[in-house]
Amino acid sequence: MPLMLFLASREQPDVPIFVDFHAESTAEKRAFGWHLDGKVAALVGTHTHIQTADAEILPHGTAYITDVGMTGSHESVIGVKKHIVLERFHKLCAPTDLKHPTEG
Repeated sequence: MPLMLFLASREQPDVPIFVDFHAESTAEKRAFGWHLDGKVAALVGTHTHIQTADAEILPHGTAYITDVGMTGSHESVIGVKKHIVLERFHKLCAPTDLKHPTEG
C-alpha cells in the first residue's frame, strides 16, 4: 500500500510513524521530509554510511535527518568482519613483483 494512502486510511492515527527512507540522493530525502512534515513523527534517511549533521524538527513537528549513518557491528567494516575486508585490500593493493624491472 502506498505510504500516503496508508496515512490517510490508518485506524490508529495517534500511533507515531517512523519512516526509514533509503535513497541515494540528499535531494530525494529532503523533498520527502518536507512532503511528510506533520504527517509522520520522524523521517530518517539511510544509504551513505556517514551520519549527516542536519537533524532538525521541521515546522509541522516531524523529526528529520538526511542520513543516520552506518548501523551494525562496531568492530567491522560496514558490517563485515574486518579481517576479511583487510585481506581483500591487501591482495588488491599488494605491489607486483618489483624484483624484475623492465629493460631499456
